[in-house]
Amino acid sequence: MKKIKKSVALFVAFSMIILLSVTTIGVYAGVAIDYKTDSALFLLAKSSESTEYYAQNEVGEQELVHRVAIGGRKEWQSLSEMGELIKNAFISVEDRSFYSHHGVNVRRTLQAAIKNLFSGSGYGASTITQQVIKNISGDNERSFRRKLNEIFRAIHLESEASKDEILEIYLNIVPMSGNIYGVCAAADAYFGCEVKDLTPSQAATIVGMTNSPARYDPVKYREAAREKRNKVLYAMMDCGVIGQEEYERAKAEELVVNDKARSSSASSWYIESANKDILEDIKRKYSISTSAARLMLKGTKIYLCENIKIQGILEKYFEDDSRLAKDKENLQYSMVVIDNNSTNIVGVIGGRGDKSADGILSRAETNITPASALKPFSVYAPLVDEGRINMASMVEDAPLYYLDGGGGYPKNSPNTYDGFITLCEAVRRSKNTVALRLLDEYGLKNAFNHLKDDLGFSLVAPASGKSGVSDMALAPLGLGQLSEGVSLRKLTEAYTIFPSGGEIKNSKTYYGVFSFDGELIVKPEQKSRRVYKESTAKIMTALLQEVVNSGTASCIRLKEDIDTAGKTGTSGGDKDRLFVGFTPYFTAGIWCGYDGKTEAVGYNNPSHLAIWDSIMREIHTSEVRTRLGEARGFNYDGLYMEKFCTLCGGICDGTENCEYGFFTSANAIGHSCMCKRAEEEYEEC
Repeated sequence: MKKIKKSVALFVAFSMIILLSVTTIGVYAGVAIDYKTDSALFLLAKSSESTEYYAQNEVGEQELVHRVAIGGRKEWQSLSEMGELIKNAFISVEDRSFYSHHGVNVRRTLQAAIKNLFSGSGYGASTITQQVIKNISGDNERSFRRKLNEIFRAIHLESEASKDEILEIYLNIVPMSGNIYGVCAAADAYFGCEVKDLTPSQAATIVGMTNSPARYDPVKYREAAREKRNKVLYAMMDCGVIGQEEYERAKAEELVVNDKARSSSASSWYIESANKDILEDIKRKYSISTSAARLMLKGTKIYLCENIKIQGILEKYFEDDSRLAKDKENLQYSMVVIDNNSTNIVGVIGGRGDKSADGILSRAETNITPASALKPFSVYAPLVDEGRINMASMVEDAPLYYLDGGGGYPKNSPNTYDGFITLCEAVRRSKNTVALRLLDEYGLKNAFNHLKDDLGFSLVAPASGKSGVSDMALAPLGLGQLSEGVSLRKLTEAYTIFPSGGEIKNSKTYYGVFSFDGELIVKPEQKSRRVYKESTAKIMTALLQEVVNSGTASCIRLKEDIDTAGKTGTSGGDKDRLFVGFTPYFTAGIWCGYDGKTEAVGYNNPSHLAIWDSIMREIHTSEVRTRLGEARGFNYDGLYMEKFCTLCGGICDGTENCEYGFFTSANAIGHSCMCKRAEEEYEEC
């Protein structure tokens, strides 16, 4: 029986060797294309500088605003600076034959392959070189092909770099618990000391953590970390790194962790938004994972689109609880400010109060219900663009459907109906009835495709909706009750189409990312496309200006100093309140609500409109007045202005029911006022 088992084992081992050889031929060509990227990532990982963020100051110069090591790394140290203890401790546990193999431990790899073949327990036996490949690429898929890929890449890396270079990289980037990478950061974070000053007990704690950082975190799971430390200490003794007496003393030591050293200043809301964009761009350009993209950011110089003064105004306001709703401490806010000329995001706030940590929820980036703030895009602008409506068009303010029991749908807020009114009046007072009647005329499919294809909104199509949920319906498109919502950033970006003359450009948060030696790593792609005619954008601006002049946002005082337009929105149940407004210079959106939509916003003092107004008045006072020679009003050149009757929408004949409105041409109004003639005919009759 023993002979049979031995024969089977030999057969399996031989089979694995043959399989590896055959697979080599099949995957080598595919693996080769990764070498260039691996080499670039390896060089980037060697950067010894912190990541630096630069933004534009008052005089237009790039100023250093933040310095941080992405991932929590405090500093880079050479192998010689670290001392022998930590180096040998890792080798004794992770890869005892590190200095003798050529990237792969063949014996351990075959043993692991045989074990995996029979037990299916995953892949192991990675050398330190293989772990470097995994850490710099972020490729940690548990598959046979990935493991083979890693083997060939490790062999190639060993042909390009020395053992000490590979070990130095490994020790400086190895993932630890939480947001900590590298032994330098770990020594400082947990023990408040340099790597070279670690005791055997402390070094063993750090080494033990790398096997499963979340499981052996010495702060959260001290007992598990202590037991793992003792196993590492035994391996260190077994390899001669420490003696028997040192082992006994270290094993008996209490595990004392200095957690205070882990705290560091959090990145701003703006930098977090920029990092999100940068990581996505790097992943797309280099076809790598998020963790590998994070590694590429280490030691880089990042040039932001942030305006230091504007971001400072936002942070000063939203970090001061006394300036927000005092009786509603859990009421959250977000705000985004975009420069109309460049569509650069110049300021971002993702929540109220001090930003105490990285990676927390940003309400500027998460989806909200746009409510009536969606109407200009789903209904009004496309119909104006097709010449089917204008400011003087008469529209019916009455429910579209009457339900059993006498109720009507939709309802206005307040719940009043005025019969036939002008489009200008309907937009000014945010009439739900008019929006749905016009949507019915425009067509659900047309509105859906316009938002999705022309403006880039993420909508739920009928076929993909869960349990029959779809955005191709009246409430989502006509009232802005989108199934999955839209981010405040995306919505604010969409509104820049009006002050930009009908063209839209994707907003950006950064200009470029450069490596420590000055090489451009990535820059954002910004594409411009025309969505509406220039005349349409100007007419929509005039309509939305009436919202601020005398409509649902009439409390805004900024209009007294500079032309202001915008649209309010309140979601069903009053769970979201928002406003997106613009001047000739900036477009800004603000949202307030409770996380998880736990309750209605209700009335608060100051309201989100008052907050938007205060911030934008300060921004324009400090920023726009430095732009000498620029206009303080919207540009309506090329439009035809005429008085029209507010009762019938026709060209005014001298009655008192008239106001001025903009049109693309004199013929766009369509007819002369019939009110006076009708009145005379009635009197004669």
